[in-house]
Amino acid sequence: MDYRLRRQTGRAITLMMRGLVFAALSCSPAKRQQIDAVRIQGGSDAVLKIDLPIIRIHPEEFIAMQVSLVNASSHDLWVNGRLLLNREDYMPAVRDFWLIMEGPDGKDVPLTCYKNAKFVSDSDYRILKPGESVTRVEILNDCYSVHSIGRYRVVAFYQDENAHPPLAPASAEHLKKLLQSEVATFTIATQP
Repeated sequence: MDYRLRRQTGRAITLMMRGLVFAALSCSPAKRQQIDAVRIQGGSDAVLKIDLPIIRIHPEEFIAMQVSLVNASSHDLWVNGRLLLNREDYMPAVRDFWLIMEGPDGKDVPLTCYKNAKFVSDSDYRILKPGESVTRVEILNDCYSVHSIGRYRVVAFYQDENAHPPLAPASAEHLKKLLQSEVATFTIATQP
């Protein structure tokens, strides 16, 4: 498939996913449980998790978010373990995961920096055994404008779209599919 067509298709899927994610955010708790049940029944070889240990914080505090790619299968997976954060519309060779963040006003909070934007290399790939995970910690304040008072919603996505990944070992399956985390929230408060 032509790179441009593939990239446009990827963007269209991402935009569709974004719509579904934020539609799910606004539905009732019962409806959210139905959505989660369908997602879980579909099964997955891997799970993408977001951990925000501090839920209520002050504008001057750091917001540390942990992103983990977990092998939930019974077999080895070949993954891009670099977990480089970048914009969703960036070239696949310089981003491994991206976030969609919704601010208190309901609008997207865009990524405003470009950290470590280097091309993926063969050494970034690794085998993820069943139950193992690869984890990365991101300080959200470094790349997102999260100064407004109120509640923020965050969803992470992972997909290895590298056009020329190293060949997976015979014992492992290359994880290429799009993964989406559950929605995580944090609140910026004015008072302790």
